Amino acid sequence: MALSDKVKNLIPFLRGPLRLPPDLLRGLHPTRNPFATWQREGEDNNVVIMVPRPVVQGWRMALAKIAGEPPGKRVELSDEIGSDVWELCDGAHTVREICRELSAKYKLGDRQTEVSVLEYLNMLRKRRLLGIPEKEQSSIQQAAGKAKSAPADTATTGQASDGNRLGTTKRTRAKRARRH
Repeated sequence: MALSDKVKNLIPFLRGPLRLPPDLLRGLHPTRNPFATWQREGEDNNVVIMVPRPVVQGWRMALAKIAGEPPGKRVELSDEIGSDVWELCDGAHTVREICRELSAKYKLGDRQTEVSVLEYLNMLRKRRLLGIPEKEQSSIQQAAGKAKSAPADTATTGQASDGNRLGTTKRTRAKRARRH
């Protein structure tokens, strides 16, 4: 194992995003942040989410009072589809079911809907507005373990990997790269 791999294993944020199989992603039940409150507002009836700020003590609390920091973060979902996705993230619907409902309601293609919903859910997850139930965390950890123990890529083993059956090896590709 290379030194960079050892460092990445020790420091979690250097590993990069966890790659999950698509079937596992489609079967997850996204849930809303339990501390967030939300309601539909405005003439467009879009969702507005309020997320409370963490309670701070000492000088940070005094500084927050002086600066007039609001008690929480307000997130407005800009469109009707995003608001519908937020409502469906109740822990009872899977990602697959959310995609099916949206594609039927808005007359979108299945693949287009799936890609858009997965991107949107990822954005909400990065903002810490969505999560995955604890019971599904074990399946994600198992998938991550399988990804680590998977056999090495054929490009690193020296076997044919370009699909055209020329039998090029890693060494041959390196020579070609140096020539160009």
